Amino acid sequence: MAGRHIFGRDAAESVATLPEWASTDELREIYTVDTKKRYYGTDEGWKEYGGGGGSSEADLYSDLLSGSIYLNCSWDGFSDEELTDAGNTDMDYDATNTQYDFTVGEVVQSDDLYDPLQSLTITECMVSVDYTDSGTPTIQVTADGTNWETVGNNERHTFTNTGTTLKIKFTAGGTGSINSWAVLYSPDTGGTYGATKRKYVSFYYEGVCQDEDIIADGFYFNNKVAIDSVTLHARVAPTGANLTVDLLDDGAEQSRVATLTDASIYEKTVVTTRYYESTERFGLKIKQIGSTEAGQGLTVTVHYYDCIS
Repeated sequence: MAGRHIFGRDAAESVATLPEWASTDELREIYTVDTKKRYYGTDEGWKEYGGGGGSSEADLYSDLLSGSIYLNCSWDGFSDEELTDAGNTDMDYDATNTQYDFTVGEVVQSDDLYDPLQSLTITECMVSVDYTDSGTPTIQVTADGTNWETVGNNERHTFTNTGTTLKIKFTAGGTGSINSWAVLYSPDTGGTYGATKRKYVSFYYEGVCQDEDIIADGFYFNNKVAIDSVTLHARVAPTGANLTVDLLDDGAEQSRVATLTDASIYEKTVVTTRYYESTERFGLKIKQIGSTEAGQGLTVTVHYYDCIS
């Protein structure tokens, strides 16, 4: 089978032990209490998530789903052309390497990837494509089967045209190949926003705060992140004036200023979202201190989420 649907992180059915597979188990996901493992049903049998019998694409997209805010994922590893729309695809299929090879301008388009067992209107998604391209490709997705909307790879997208027909289209920017793709959808409305759940990192400044002092520098995130708020907490509150802290990118101030108001010991500031690539050096700098009491023992907590790109 070319691909399959992966169900929500908490949607697996719990069973005592792995049952004998039947054809009706295709698309079923279970958790076995005795072995504490998760399995998904294919058209041939049970496959273990992360196990030696599972495909690398299934493991990859299962992990991606687990770390995201989404509850559903449909993917295609191109083991055959079953889920490809032949009438709208002009790339060359390489059965030996299970991939599509292309030159500039060529297209591969999926069939409908919407899980038929679901009953929901698709309002947003995240497309993840594993490819190499000497140019810059165009990735598009449709939720209604008619209107194509351009998306970034591994970035959250809110549809202008919602619906129940989910397709992906990849247009080559140069020469290369596409190995697999997936679309994650049905966000967990009880969770936080962004491509992943919200994360935090804290930095501590010991002693009396000094104006223009650097709190931290030389910190690199593991992947692209989006910072949208900062919380300041002081062991001794600043008085006479506010205490402020700015973000740094490769040592340069970013005018994303967090404020600890005069006489307060904690305060959260929502800042204009600042994206950091994994190659950008993150830092923090004090921009103003209290005029009577500067403030002491400052903790800066940065609120962010991963962009997975």
